[in-house]
Amino acid sequence: MQIQSKFATRPNHAGGPAPQKLTELDFQPRDPQMSPSGDSVIFSAGTDQPLRRELFSLGLSDGQLTQLTNREVNLSWHPSISPDGTKIAYVVEKQGRSDLQVMNVDGTGNVNLSNNNKGFWSPSWSPDGSKIITTSRDTARGNLELVEFAADGSSKAQATSIGVNTDLPQYSPDGQYIVFGLAPGFGPQVLASMSTETSELKTYSRNVMLVDEPVVTEDNKIIFSGSVRDGHFRLYEVEIGSDEEPRVLVDADRASNVTLSPDGSRIAYVDKGKNGSFQIFEANRDGSEPHQVSPDEGYSTSPVYTPDGNSLVYISSREGDKELYIQNLRN
Repeated sequence: MQIQSKFATRPNHAGGPAPQKLTELDFQPRDPQMSPSGDSVIFSAGTDQPLRRELFSLGLSDGQLTQLTNREVNLSWHPSISPDGTKIAYVVEKQGRSDLQVMNVDGTGNVNLSNNNKGFWSPSWSPDGSKIITTSRDTARGNLELVEFAADGSSKAQATSIGVNTDLPQYSPDGQYIVFGLAPGFGPQVLASMSTETSELKTYSRNVMLVDEPVVTEDNKIIFSGSVRDGHFRLYEVEIGSDEEPRVLVDADRASNVTLSPDGSRIAYVDKGKNGSFQIFEANRDGSEPHQVSPDEGYSTSPVYTPDGNSLVYISSREGDKELYIQNLRN
């Protein structure tokens, strides 16, 4: 697959609030991930018909686009960057079967960690970069459980044996917990956590269904998009280990894609904008002062903060095709 960056602008960190286009791709981007240094964005791009994805790196200072994978008949997607910014864990899928692989951030040194084609999704790194947690069917019963790999490929272990499907795992910043979704069959997911030391399992409210990937704060609060089956997706917060019901953080309409600023003081997320299309919003960490960030043109999704917390990179169709944009938030 050949994808050329026909156009790229350097982010104007001193500019106004209007988003600046970073790419003009021949295919649709998804899954943007910010490098810890803020030098680049890693993302997948491809087509839905035929279904095809490759991984790319976009330099934010020079607009340089580098293709990291070239599988041709496979899907390379779900990238997750290691905490030190040197490695990328990702999923390679072919004909519905997938493996967990790791490569250097420049695309070299690829290693297939699972190498059995049994199905792996949603990789996430431990805070110290030594482990990768993923959802997999490579389990004793064949259902979706959490499987943990040593990042160097030296070991693999099934982390849960719950007997129902799990998904969207994330380590807490202190590495003491894994937060994830839990669902019987393929029904609505319940938010859950597990101690990495004792394997103690905790579920949070069967009334609030988990919509997508949660985030965990430094003080072990879980922020997530949830639904009480009334047609609305609100942002909720609950403390790990708490028996209390999750509290509404932002009373949104269709909130999703929540992400936390690097200093933990703000959250960005997707919700319906003024014109009814999905747009990027930002609020204070406590849910106060929610406001729309992206303009009303087209729709926008998948926000990620730059390391200084002053800008967001996200996907938008504001000029027609889906592209990556950067937007300064503070000027």
